[in-house]
Amino acid sequence: MEPLTGDSILFSPSHKLWSSKRKVIAAAFYKEKMLLMCELIKETAHEVTEDWRKDFVQKSKPFNIFEAVIELQTDILTCCAFGRDCRGMEMPVKMDGKMINMPWGQAVRHIFDKCLYRMIQPHLLFFPELSDIWFTTTYDRDLKQNIQQLRNFISDIVQKRRAGNSKASFNNQNDLLDILLNEDVFEQSDKNIIDECITFFFAGA
Repeated sequence: MEPLTGDSILFSPSHKLWSSKRKVIAAAFYKEKMLLMCELIKETAHEVTEDWRKDFVQKSKPFNIFEAVIELQTDILTCCAFGRDCRGMEMPVKMDGKMINMPWGQAVRHIFDKCLYRMIQPHLLFFPELSDIWFTTTYDRDLKQNIQQLRNFISDIVQKRRAGNSKASFNNQNDLLDILLNEDVFEQSDKNIIDECITFFFAGA
């Protein structure tokens, strides 16, 4: 998972920086922070269910409850990790050798699924040290490109949040990105922020 999650505290060994990052991540789940995030969850759920009402109830369209709930979960994770303004965004994903635009929460889930499938391949189970260098098949190369696309996409979100908000206003968002941007240990490293936000999404998905 390292190409995707980088040096996230969930997968990296313990050291001084790991300890500092862990304290910040742990603080993000204190009761006060979680109450604010719960409000974000409720607002997102309300918006999604209103969309359902417009698309499926008023227009009498077919409704796949399983897919709809997965979409709801993805939207909530997206908003909690990166903010409500990321809902509805799309990113390019390579599938079967072709680039297509996909809702970016759906794209993240697609990339996660492909990473998990790759992890259980026999040659990587027996030789896990190959996982970061063995990209010889079309499947592997597409996955590697999609991972980089995802990290670049999130990097743009981080940079736009930095540019669009002063440090004093970061607390208005109540998402994980907001919390990390307001902490000194993450202030100078977009890579560390990307690692932790992807892992947060991965854990929730």
